[in-house]
Amino acid sequence: MLRAFRSSSRRKLALLMSGVVGVTLLPVLAQPAVAARPLSEVERTAETGERVEVLAERTEFSQVFAEPSGRFVMESTVVPMHVRHADGSWSETDRDCQENGVTRSC
Repeated sequence: MLRAFRSSSRRKLALLMSGVVGVTLLPVLAQPAVAARPLSEVERTAETGERVEVLAERTEFSQVFAEPSGRFVMESTVVPMHVRHADGSWSETDRDCQENGVTRSC
């Protein structure tokens, strides 16, 4: 009787542990195996052999480029180089509008 109880307890413990391991692995298994990268820029880089900017990663202070080698390079500055408009488009900052370090109207 004691032997049957131990065997039953071991089965229950094994079942419980497999459930715990399975539940903890679900988020890991649900994630994609490769980090999502902008394929269009990577494909254009491979086709042209030149680096291409990844516009989705652009900020006021930085740009990200896809290199022909498959690497990504970020270039950043301490002053804003780009301005994002309400429609989502970007433009370069107008550095000619500065006089003696103080912004003036253009």
